[in-house]
Amino acid sequence: MFFKKMLIKILLCQNLSEIMYRRYTLEEVKRKIIDVLQSNVTGLSGVEVSNKTGINRMTITKYLDVLYTIGLIKKKKVGSVNVWFLETGVTEFEFPINYLEVQQKFMKAILVGDQNQAYRIIINIINSDVEKIRILTDVVLLKYNIRPDKMKPNAHTISVVGSEDQICYAKIGSVSLQILGWDSSYIGNVEYFIDPFFDIDFQRYVAKMWNNKKGLMIIFIYSSEESSLRFLSATTKSIKEKLKAEIRMVLMSTTELLSLSEIIGADYAAKDVQSLVEWTENQYKIELK
Repeated sequence: MFFKKMLIKILLCQNLSEIMYRRYTLEEVKRKIIDVLQSNVTGLSGVEVSNKTGINRMTITKYLDVLYTIGLIKKKKVGSVNVWFLETGVTEFEFPINYLEVQQKFMKAILVGDQNQAYRIIINIINSDVEKIRILTDVVLLKYNIRPDKMKPNAHTISVVGSEDQICYAKIGSVSLQILGWDSSYIGNVEYFIDPFFDIDFQRYVAKMWNNKKGLMIIFIYSSEESSLRFLSATTKSIKEKLKAEIRMVLMSTTELLSLSEIIGADYAAKDVQSLVEWTENQYKIELK
């Protein structure tokens, strides 16, 4: 799963960041390499990178291989020479790190489903002189203090997760809708709590959240596991039948499982968070008419 792989690579990079040669740290060389490659979109050979950074060829070769391994740069064989380029979307952030800027870039990448770009943003700063815990709290875990000036009346959402790999998407979706003025609730990952009694617990929770409210309620189910996707969908259908409310069910899953959306009875199957948010906003406009 994407975020498990990301965690493994982050741990790898933390070890790599401790590597020091006689004169340079990985962070120092990374900044120099990214700087010269940003200015040369056609790419540079190892000798050219060495000349432009002022770092000897043997040392620069070692660091080019490190940055290639962690996915910040790429290479193309031209004859017997490796020509080096920045990976798409890699930028060097100014120091001290502006965590809000990093968070916005990370969120934008996730919204459009660009997992590689999201990964590179994290890798780019993980080897920098930053507080590692703040990368989690202020970027990956989406620590927002933003509140809309005006809430949408009668606009409610509940996000529930059925597999670990969808947690980040669900958080971003929930926060995005909150910023747009929705009364947005995030339940979290219930994958390991699903049992014969969970059906009743989930129905009670939604009924309590609704509590005779008016307007539109949209329940988002994020899961790449078919069993939890089907279970949560069936439970949501039961809720729709019991509550006297305008309830919509939206799925976000893998391409293969989204093909089940009609069988499951979903109102919409989202391919990414951005399309999910756009559909939700459109549904609210329809309800207002």
